[in-house]
Parts: sequence; structure tokens; C-alpha cells
Amino acid sequence: MENKGKNLKNGETKNVFNLLNIQIILVIFGLFGILLISGCVNEKPAVPAEPANCSAVNNDFSGCDISCDADSDCKTSCCGCVNENENCRTESKGGNVSCELAARNCKCMDKKCTLKPPVNPDDIGNASYIVEAGPVDEKTVSGLAGEDKVAFFFLHNPGCSHCSAAEQNLPEIRQMFGQRMIIYKLKVREPESLPWSNTAIGAGLSSYPFTLAVGARSFDGGIINKSRIGMTSSSGAEKYEE
Repeated sequence: MENKGKNLKNGETKNVFNLLNIQIILVIFGLFGILLISGCVNEKPAVPAEPANCSAVNNDFSGCDISCDADSDCKTSCCGCVNENENCRTESKGGNVSCELAARNCKCMDKKCTLKPPVNPDDIGNASYIVEAGPVDEKTVSGLAGEDKVAFFFLHNPGCSHCSAAEQNLPEIRQMFGQRMIIYKLKVREPESLPWSNTAIGAGLSSYPFTLAVGARSFDGGIINKSRIGMTSSSGAEKYEE
């Protein structure tokens, strides 16, 4: 009888223990469900989509960002000219891909990063053109800059001795820069020299002749930055550089 009583008591204890386990499990699942509904448990983050291709490994540049507003937005990479924030992938299982970066700089043309066109040796050998009629608007100069050419303004006053002396340097300048430069020889006191004569006067130049060199580096986002225009006045003894 005693054994039977003990067995009965043990059976009741086990049943109570199993019942408690079931209740605990139900409570846990209930709490977990409440947390999910309330948003307290974060869902597993979605796996981000694979980035667009911009890889030198398989020569797929279709996804490269080449957008730009200025030359400073561009850089040279193994994927060519790309936006400075673009990451050209060069890693592969066999090691990094090696590439020969172009010596030419990238520039922003039509809002796209593009390699500067190579200099044609024949253009350097041929003397610069001289244009003796104006006026010359900023759109014309911007177009030349887009072709990587320099607009050089020689603003003179006929009969001026300093102007005549400075004019002797023009043949050397024409040979030095070749057809990468267009020389505009304009009368400084005539409307044909506008707006460039005003630009020189605004910069503080006062003695004729005025010389101004406007190239690709003179532009910021397609707009002329006057602080980047090379200028000289009077004797013209300075060396002219782009």
C-alpha cells in the first residue's frame, strides 16, 4: 500500500511538473507573439542588392558612375574616367587586377567624366591662328575650352609703344602653343574687345596691352571663374602659360 501511495504521489508530481512546463512554453510563445506584433523584435534585415557593375576584373564598366559638374569631380581609375566617389573593383580570387592608367587627366565634358583628348603633335607644329575681329563672347571661349584649347586675348592700342614691343612676342607664343591656342588680337578701346577689356580693368590692370589666357582650368561647372584667368599688362615680358 505504501508503494502504491508513493507511486501515485510521484505520478501526480510528474503531471503537475509537465503541466507547468506546458504553461511556461505557452507563456513564452505568447510573449514572443506579442513582441512581434508590437514591433519590439526587429526582423532580419533584407540582404542589399548587388551594386551595379563597375569592375576592371571582367571589364564591365556599365554601372560606373561617370557623372560630374566640374573636372574636380573626376578621377582616373582602372575602369577609365569615373566620378571621384566611384569604387572601381579590381579584386579577384587570383589577386588584384593590374592596369596601366592613362597619363592624360580626366575632365568633365557634357556632364560626363572623359579622358582629355591626346595632343596632336601636328597641331603643336602649326602656328596658332590669329583673329583680328571681335567681339568674342563667353560661349565661343567655353567651346574652345571644351576642345582643350586656350583663348588668348591680346588687347592693344594702335600707336602704343608698349603694345608694339609686346606684339613681338606673338610669333613665339604662336609656335609654343600651336593650334591648341586661338589668339584674338583686338583693339582695347573698341567695343570689339568687350567683355574682356572690362575683365582686365576689373582685375586692376591699367597699362596697355592687356593679355588674357582663358582655358579649361578657367571654368567651374561651365562658368568662367575670373580668378583663374591668366592676365598681364604693359610690357608683356611675362611668360604665358596655360
